[in-house]
Formats: sequence, structure tokens, C-alpha cells
Amino acid sequence: MTQITPEVRQIIERVLQLEKDRLDRKKNSPINDDILKIIKEVII
Repeated sequence: MTQITPEVRQIIERVLQLEKDRLDRKKNSPINDDILKIIKEVII
């Protein structure tokens, strides 16, 4: 079994929450910029 780092876990959790929020609001705008922003916030 592969273990993930706390940083990767945080990215996954935040992206999942982002997806859930977008589904709740039926928002169809591009999500790539939001995911990139999450990754940069966690890494830096």
C-alpha cells in the first residue's frame, strides 16, 4: 500500500471540496485555475 504525504492529502481534500461546492452551485466555469491555485498554496 502506498502512503501519501500530508501535502498531497491536503490537495486531494481541497480539490474534492471544490468539486462538491461547484456541483452544489451547478457552476460550469473552468476548474483548472482553481486546482492550480490550491496546489500552489499547499506547496509554497
